[in-house]
Amino acid sequence: MKISELLLEQDPFFTLSLDLFAWVDRAGNFMQVNPAFKRFLGYELEELKGKSYAYLVVAEDCPLVEEALARLDQERPVRELVVRVEDSWGHLHWIEVNAALCAEALIHMVARDITHNRRLSQEVDRLAERLITTLDSITDGFFTLDTQWRFSYLNATAERLLEHDLKELEGVSLWDAFPECLGTPLERKYRRAFDDNVSVSFETRYPDKGLWFEVNAYPSREGLAVYFRDISSRKSTEKQLNILERSIAASTNGVIIADAGEEDQPIIYANPAFERLTGYRREEILGRNCRFLQGPDTDPKAVAEVRACIRDCRETRVVLRNYRKDGTSFWNELNISPVPDEEGQVTHFIGVQHDITTQRDNEERLAFSVTHDLLTGLPNRNLLEEHLKEEALDTPDDCLLGVLFVDLDGFKPINDTLGHQIGDMLLEQVAVRLSRQAGPGNSVARFEADEFVVVMGACTGEAAVQAMAEEILAAIARPYRIRGNELRITASIGVAVKEGLLDSPMILVQRADMAMYRAKRQGHNTIYWYRHELAIKASESVSLRRDIQQAIDNGQFELHYQPQLHGPSGRVTGFEALIRWQHPERGFVSPVDFIGLAESTGQIIPISDWVLETAFRDARELNALGMSDFTMAVNISPMQFQRTHFVSDLLRMLEKSGLAPELLELELTEGVLMENAAWAVETLGVLRREGLQLAIDDFGTGFSSLSYLKHLPVSKVKIDRTFINDLVSDHRDAAIVKGIIAMARAMKLQVLAEGVETHAQYAYLSRHQCTLYQGFHFARPMPLARLKVFLDEHHRAQKATVAQAGGNT
Repeated sequence: MKISELLLEQDPFFTLSLDLFAWVDRAGNFMQVNPAFKRFLGYELEELKGKSYAYLVVAEDCPLVEEALARLDQERPVRELVVRVEDSWGHLHWIEVNAALCAEALIHMVARDITHNRRLSQEVDRLAERLITTLDSITDGFFTLDTQWRFSYLNATAERLLEHDLKELEGVSLWDAFPECLGTPLERKYRRAFDDNVSVSFETRYPDKGLWFEVNAYPSREGLAVYFRDISSRKSTEKQLNILERSIAASTNGVIIADAGEEDQPIIYANPAFERLTGYRREEILGRNCRFLQGPDTDPKAVAEVRACIRDCRETRVVLRNYRKDGTSFWNELNISPVPDEEGQVTHFIGVQHDITTQRDNEERLAFSVTHDLLTGLPNRNLLEEHLKEEALDTPDDCLLGVLFVDLDGFKPINDTLGHQIGDMLLEQVAVRLSRQAGPGNSVARFEADEFVVVMGACTGEAAVQAMAEEILAAIARPYRIRGNELRITASIGVAVKEGLLDSPMILVQRADMAMYRAKRQGHNTIYWYRHELAIKASESVSLRRDIQQAIDNGQFELHYQPQLHGPSGRVTGFEALIRWQHPERGFVSPVDFIGLAESTGQIIPISDWVLETAFRDARELNALGMSDFTMAVNISPMQFQRTHFVSDLLRMLEKSGLAPELLELELTEGVLMENAAWAVETLGVLRREGLQLAIDDFGTGFSSLSYLKHLPVSKVKIDRTFINDLVSDHRDAAIVKGIIAMARAMKLQVLAEGVETHAQYAYLSRHQCTLYQGFHFARPMPLARLKVFLDEHHRAQKATVAQAGGNT
């Protein structure tokens, strides 16, 4: 059937329908449209004929039509395609299109104007979006459940509090999502709202999250709408207030609250501790002003401060003496604070009272201890300084100010052997004798330990100071009877007097201290007067100590190595590591000038560690060059040897260096070994078992106990250079050397003579069977680089000597 016949057959429906009917070819051109196009879109029938769909459809929706034509071209119908078209008046319409491919390759299209419905839908969407935005903006959590307890909506706050979003929970049962709620008050409340169709409000704690919520649930035909908010902070505050109330009641401090609105600020609350503190019952306290605790000796300044604080509505803290009901006094530390209402108006005052009587007593004792020695009751160093300042100001120019620094001789052995209790009692008796001997006008202080200082004010001359010092020596030297023991001690006294102006009076104590040390070196029970030369020497020591530290920090030290040789063969058997210091300003500084000071200041420890590490490294380098049959000798300082972790630290450094233990020889003096001989034997035994070589340095200069010496695991003794110097000319030195060699050979120890500088010394030692040597006659100490050259030259010289000897034979 042709198109015209088809149109004629359908004409009544085609022409009268309110829907848009059209015949379109496969390219989307209109072939025929019904009158509805005129009524709705304002286009004449002939106007559209032959026109493309793009004539009506807005450009943005044309791709949708193209997709529909492609679908129709595959003989697949188009259902409910929504596009926008523009009418002849320029208005946009939403239409819903249905189309199918018919005979003669024509497309039958039916469209309906859905603009009104579309606008209604958009308005609904806008209202829904606005509602969702509103719900998301509220601080309360909100969600809805359908009649099957399934989530249908959650706002943003609910998602945050429940830690799930809508995509996770939508359509999921409340009890499946949160099974922990089953059997809880929360389930019972929700079911009551559903079953009884009533709104419910309640507070509940969600145990899994440790949070408190306030919940309001509203039933409807669609299900349940739930508003909830996190009230954990409020609950915490309520709990804290409850705890605070109970804490005040349980506090060991007395707490009272007074009404600021009443004229006399009566007490309206007193906790049990206040009753215990004052002895008054609650009914005797309430309604009264707290002044009833005051007495006739209460500090008026403290009372005035309390009244001013109440008048000015501010905080304050005062300490005042109060009285209990039984009349006994106590020191009361009172803290008063105003309590404002919500508008900032002070309605009450809270007073916290603390009995600090014991504390005040302790403070007084502490104040005494700050300025006095608790054992002897004498002024201590702090009060001594104050006394000196006062005396320096009060002493006339024609009078002397004398300071005697008294140090007890032999106190430490008494303290160590008889015990500290006896030692303390001895110090107490010494303090009594010093105070009695000093007399009025002079002061005695305990400086520290067994040291005392006597300050003589306004004395007439040095003779009076000397006389006082002699009288003190005599007084201290008298016997002491303590718990059945008769004890005797003496003292060494250093004296210094004020000469002109002083920057600090304590300089006199320092000077007297220096003089006291000189007195000790001269022998016990001695007096020594300070001279200016002592200060110069002390200043030099301070300067040298500073330079030593800079040398440590800046790496100014270096090691030189002096070869040790086997006399008969001429073979180098080892080296002694000797420290050298080239100061940038002082020039070469001899170890004699700084090692002793470093030992006394503790600086010897970092120096010794550096010496060991450097010697280990250099010995390892020599070993890598092919030398294997040698020992690297290193001196160990007394302080280093006596350290608790000496052995473990040494072995750790040795292991880190990679040097074989048998290549290391430690040299220790007799004095170090004999200071604690039993401990030294044990320590050296550990080192020997680790493979280290051990030698006694400067042998013969100390006072060794041969009974201990035979137990020391040493393999070598070194004869000190002091016996070698005059060996050839002094029969006494020669006898000592021969005795040392004989004793060492008998004990199967090697003997090394150090400081050998002449052939005559070497020849004498060789005749008496000394085989190891060290000294300028063979080689001077030298840095590592020079040592390598020396060893190479020495090795070649030895080979030449051997070759020559072979040729001569």
